[in-house]
Amino acid sequence: EQIPEYDFICFPARGFMPGTHFRSSYAWSVSLNPKLYAKPDKATVNVKISLVKGALNNELKISYQNIEHTGFGINNCIIFKPDSISVSPKTRYHVEISGLKDKDGKDAKIEYFVEFF
Repeated sequence: EQIPEYDFICFPARGFMPGTHFRSSYAWSVSLNPKLYAKPDKATVNVKISLVKGALNNELKISYQNIEHTGFGINNCIIFKPDSISVSPKTRYHVEISGLKDKDGKDAKIEYFVEFF
């Protein structure tokens, strides 16, 4: 079976995410494509998540952050747990992950939105 090309896979999914398929108590994750990104380093990876309300972004505290390299699914998985999130309809979050490197060793950053419906 051929695997489609991808840059990263995240949970909750980027874009629109049904709130019925995610709970506020769940951890978030981003699995990087190892063909595009170097193995992430726990010491340099920085995750920021913000609640977006109009033009305001309120950064949330992250109570847990880790990197999984043991091969459950994709072995370059960044796991994080923001405090006080809501999965109510029209709740929107901006996620930014910096401190990454691409396969050529250049600095890389990932940004995406999640909006629950």
